[in-house]
Amino acid sequence: MRDECRTALVVVVVVVVGLGAACSGAPTGTEPNPREAPVGRFAAGGDTERCVYTANRVDQLDAFAASIGEPVACALVFNNAAPTWADLEQPWFTIHSSPDSNWADWKAADPDRRLVITQSLIPDEAPTDWRHLGATGAYDASARRLAENLVAAGLGDSVIRLAHEANGTWTKDRVGDDPAAYDDWRTYWGRFVGAMDAVPGSDFLFDWTVNAGTRPIPLDAYYPGDDVVDIIGVDVYDFWDEPILGPAPVDPVARWAQRYVEPGGTGSVVAFAKAHDKPLSIPEWGLSAVGHKGGAGDNPMFVDEIAAIVADNDVSYQSYFQATTDVAMLLTDAPRSFAAYQEHFTSRTEETHQP
Repeated sequence: MRDECRTALVVVVVVVVGLGAACSGAPTGTEPNPREAPVGRFAAGGDTERCVYTANRVDQLDAFAASIGEPVACALVFNNAAPTWADLEQPWFTIHSSPDSNWADWKAADPDRRLVITQSLIPDEAPTDWRHLGATGAYDASARRLAENLVAAGLGDSVIRLAHEANGTWTKDRVGDDPAAYDDWRTYWGRFVGAMDAVPGSDFLFDWTVNAGTRPIPLDAYYPGDDVVDIIGVDVYDFWDEPILGPAPVDPVARWAQRYVEPGGTGSVVAFAKAHDKPLSIPEWGLSAVGHKGGAGDNPMFVDEIAAIVADNDVSYQSYFQATTDVAMLLTDAPRSFAAYQEHFTSRTEETHQP
């Protein structure tokens, strides 16, 4: 829920999001390569990858790794604030002069590392009818050039979180407000994937990420299709919109239970991924500070429940949002939650459960 040049997280009205279980098929007008199940890291049934977002800063990732006493080999970054098509096609983090902002160099230092790239479908300069134009192939060349530049930068094995949280109202590449817009959006999403896949050396995985509990759009109304989606993701934070949800429960168990089963909540996306036989991801999750959108602050129960989703489902990766915003707080500022994170998501987990 972030542009790479801004950190404000916008909370919107939580309303019904329907759950569709049937595969929507290939978007009309595209010929994407058939999706093959991921292999190796991020594969179905494999170990969940521990990723972290650190405000697009390599030094902050290093600091987080030092805090848990283990290296972090997967980072979430954003390429969704491009002013022009040229900026979109040549991601800033592949050419940045600072070593703390050049993630291509970070990846080159260790080939086992992986980037999860939050990628917009359009730049700021796109016209208002971009969904229709994209659905008819107007931007295929830009998608190819993006893939070519990522492959050239050694990032051809990245996870592409394409048009994340498009069910929200804060992203410029959102799905729109009516079925015709949804259809154009999902068709364009599929074309973008097909164009990137066609580039020699590309081995991308494409993640369709939903923002939990946002807008009354049935998930299958804008799901691009099983043949172009590799991973289904859900972003979830421990905030509480009291004007919509009412007073937050004091009991953290009740708090989580209500948010999990809310219309269009995390539970709906988990079920949708299972219905489509796709691995799940949690690309953004985080605590919310007390006094910020009803946040509970240091709430280890929230960490425990995220860990339970990971344990009980086929989850490709999870990424804590280690940045300070109006609804997100640093995990390292929450001692009890930080301890729970170490318990669940570091080698301490294996040590704790040794017989």
